[in-house]
Amino acid sequence: MRVVSAASRALGLLAAAAAAAAEIADPSALHPAFAPLARLLPPKPEDASTWSASHGLAFVGLVTATFEALSHVVPLVFGSVRGRIEARGRHLDVLTPKDALFLLFNRAASVPFTYHFLRALYTAPVVQWCVPVVCAPWRALVPTPPCAQGPRGRHGGQHRAGAAVAVCGVRSVLLPLPPLFAPAEARLPCAPLRGPPDRPAPRSVYKHVHKHHHRQLAPSRGNTDAINVHPFEFLVGEYLHLLAVLLTGAGLRAAGLGGVHVGACLAFIVAGGVAASLNHTRLDVRLPLGLFQVRSHDVHHRLPKANFGQYTQLWDVLLGTYRAYDQPTPGEKAKAG
Repeated sequence: MRVVSAASRALGLLAAAAAAAAEIADPSALHPAFAPLARLLPPKPEDASTWSASHGLAFVGLVTATFEALSHVVPLVFGSVRGRIEARGRHLDVLTPKDALFLLFNRAASVPFTYHFLRALYTAPVVQWCVPVVCAPWRALVPTPPCAQGPRGRHGGQHRAGAAVAVCGVRSVLLPLPPLFAPAEARLPCAPLRGPPDRPAPRSVYKHVHKHHHRQLAPSRGNTDAINVHPFEFLVGEYLHLLAVLLTGAGLRAAGLGGVHVGACLAFIVAGGVAASLNHTRLDVRLPLGLFQVRSHDVHHRLPKANFGQYTQLWDVLLGTYRAYDQPTPGEKAKAG
């Protein structure tokens, strides 16, 4: 329960920080004390063509440092978890030059993806930036435009409750996320590469793409093992997160709820990064009701046609691909018999 409480507080703080950033996205609305900070930003943050070389280098450095921090912070934060997952498969002890090349490419590809993700949050009309007064105590410190306005006044529109509740605590931040998990977890372009439960994937495709990731049968390096995938799979998987955000926002807007809140989008992408890192450690982190268990993804590394879900096992349960950690494999049954 301590892990759940800590995760809830972290997501709540993230949502609050995102909301605060949204409120001060217009430099003209900044408190004078923040004016020097605003002058460090490019005139059009959403358009990289307007950035100076120093802006570009700073962005690359910040993204790179964030991903490196993720590799080290996640094990530290969750290291107090008592349980450790038994390694039932062979551990990939030594990374090859091919692993190093894939890791280098995927880390580099994270920079343009982060830019495209943030740019979409800034410019997409289906992403809401307005914050309800009850969830924005910083309004007293930072003068802000009316709630209906978004960054630079371009995300106007009537404020709707569906977008507002997204930053009022971790439970409401997660409300828009179940639709996001579906396309992100299904990984539609990658699903055929792994193969459906009843028949193997085409060997000519699987062996060149997802099989690389499954050379590691007992992941332990956190983010390093998580992104040690074929570059094609990495790019498709990353941009599916952006597609999921835009589709969810479009669905909420079509339902008259304004769109998906920027705080929910940021909480989704950060929570996804943390979960992916945890899934490639030996830390036995579990959430109530079996919504998330590191050991479930550990099963996937040994049995590639089970437990496809990266962030939650809900979809595997619904689609019949879930396999419990303690459920013996056919090989283990044969040995026992």
